Amino acid sequence: MAKFRVIGRANALDSELSRFYTGRRCHVGHLAERYTTSGNCVECDRRRATNNMRKYRRKLKANK
Repeated sequence: MAKFRVIGRANALDSELSRFYTGRRCHVGHLAERYTTSGNCVECDRRRATNNMRKYRRKLKANK
């Protein structure tokens, strides 16, 4: 895993960064960066998007 510099959300917003790293795990257990706008875990959002894409593809396939 890459080494991230621990920075708080407020400091990240002041520095106009899009992501920040707290060094703590999210509610699912990922040790990843978070988005400054929402505070969501980057890994959780990536997995959520992947799952939604798979569901959408299955739905399109079923409709054909």
